[in-house]
This record gives sequence, structure tokens and C-alpha cells, in this order.
Amino acid sequence: MGHRLGGVPRSDERIALLLAGLTLLFITAVVGWGLVISAVSRTQQQAILYVFIQAMVDMTLSGFLAPAKNMPAFLQAFSHLVPPQDYLNMVRSIMLKDAGLMELWPQAMALAALSLAMGLVALRSVARRVE
Repeated sequence: MGHRLGGVPRSDERIALLLAGLTLLFITAVVGWGLVISAVSRTQQQAILYVFIQAMVDMTLSGFLAPAKNMPAFLQAFSHLVPPQDYLNMVRSIMLKDAGLMELWPQAMALAALSLAMGLVALRSVARRVE
């Protein structure tokens, strides 16, 4: 019905696998942020406050509330460090433009690099606390 009326692409196995893989990559990046927050927090209340602040920054800079293109240049540059921005852009491209992995490769690699960086920062922070 949505395909006939609104031009929404039909769901097939290729789209489902692509979305599942990109969602797993996004979850890895977000878990990395969570590990960093837990490594630098001294108490549970402090961690909750950090998560609240991070959630507000993520929602603001991701392009979910307002397009990132309309933000000042320094905020556009900073928004590339926010995992939801790449993920939302990839999901929109898949669902609205029927994009494949070849078109989404740069954003997927950026999200993978962010995941790796957050994982390494978290590992280093936890290693310091253990010592």
C-alpha cells in the first residue's frame, strides 16, 4: 500500500540485511560512548547526568530535530562525531532513495571509525581505573 501511494520502496532481503548490518554498527558506536561514560564516571548519578547531556547533544546535532546543513559550520563539523547523524542519514537514504552499500560506504566507514575510536578510548580509560 505504501509503495503504491507514497512511492516507499518495497522491503526485500537486501534492504533488511543492509539495515541490520548498519544498525549493528550504530549500536556498537553507541555502546562505545556508554563505555566511555561509565569509565569516566565516579558514581551512578554522575553517569546518568552525562548520559542525559549526551542524549541532548545527540538529538540536537544528529539532524533529527533540524537539518545539520542549517547549522553553523563549527556545529556541522562537530556533528560528525555524533553517531546518530550518520545512522539517520543512512536509514533515510535506504528508505527514501533505495541506496545500497556502495552509496553508503563513506558514512558506514565513518561510523565504524567512530566505533573503533570510542572502543579504544573506553579500553584505555578502564585500564587506567584498574591500575
